[in-house]
Amino acid sequence: MRRLLTILAVGLGLGLALGAPVAHAAQTPAPEAGSVVEIGRDAQVDGAVERVIVVGGDVRLGPDADVSGDVIVLFGDLRRDPGARVGGSEYVLSRSVIDWIPGPGWVAGLVLLAALLAYRAAAWAAVCAIAATLPRTASFERWASGWEPRPVRALGLGVLAVALALPALGLLAISGLGLPLALIGLAALLVSAGAGLTLFREGPLWPRRPGRWAYAAYLILPPALEIGLLLTAAGGLGAGIRALTRSASARR
Repeated sequence: MRRLLTILAVGLGLGLALGAPVAHAAQTPAPEAGSVVEIGRDAQVDGAVERVIVVGGDVRLGPDADVSGDVIVLFGDLRRDPGARVGGSEYVLSRSVIDWIPGPGWVAGLVLLAALLAYRAAAWAAVCAIAATLPRTASFERWASGWEPRPVRALGLGVLAVALALPALGLLAISGLGLPLALIGLAALLVSAGAGLTLFREGPLWPRRPGRWAYAAYLILPPALEIGLLLTAAGGLGAGIRALTRSASARR
């Protein structure tokens, strides 16, 4: 999931700026080819390759296609012959996502880039608002009790919990029926991130009062905001788990 988000963020402006209609298909050379990377063109694979990454084009895997890694198609379609083999995962973001945007491809690129920045600003604002609100609640003192004695242990426990929770939420979302549970889980992680931000105070990767350029970096650079969210969520989740286990032990 994170690999797809990273590649999407990096290739967003470039892939869309090259225009909506795809030109001629690129024929992949036979057996000893490396990775297939195409922007604004179709790709047809009929041999053994390491991985396939296409932005703004369609991918066709022929009967002799043998992809040892992942197949990533952004703003295009994937047509796979039954005999084609893919050793990794398949990530496909259909072109229909941007078909509703009128005008040339660069307009669609600007619209989606603005939407991406709006999402990042909203995520930042939501976590900061939660971090400012939680300390005023009575339950936050119990939450913080799981952090203060051994914060490193709480952070390690939180990292493990986040590593287990994200794939589980992804599977729930893919199943369709579990989508409401996945949304509730994401909301819980967002609250945990707000709690973690408060517990970290100045935070290792998410300062409480960032400067202008640090703020811009968190909103524009894909790894920055995601790493900050994951670390603060891990801190808050780990502290919450430790607080619950300590409370349960005290009742015994």
